Amino acid sequence: MTQLEFKLLSENDQFDFIEQQGAFLAERETSFYNIRLYQVENFYVELYCHTHFNVIVRSKCFSNTSLLQPYLEGIDLTALLP
Repeated sequence: MTQLEFKLLSENDQFDFIEQQGAFLAERETSFYNIRLYQVENFYVELYCHTHFNVIVRSKCFSNTSLLQPYLEGIDLTALLP
């Protein structure tokens, strides 16, 4: 599935596809959202879950790896150092 094909799916079909085919990678929080990152095929999808109401309010898909930066900052690499 391409990014365009994914975007053309209904929201429910997108969520079903992520649940069945997506690989959960990371999670980050903002003041209003808990953002979950998934890899789907050859692109990434962020699901924005409202922290207070606990509902998904939007999704964002992308393939530009520079948009992964907020997740990379949260990875602790100290265990890999000698």
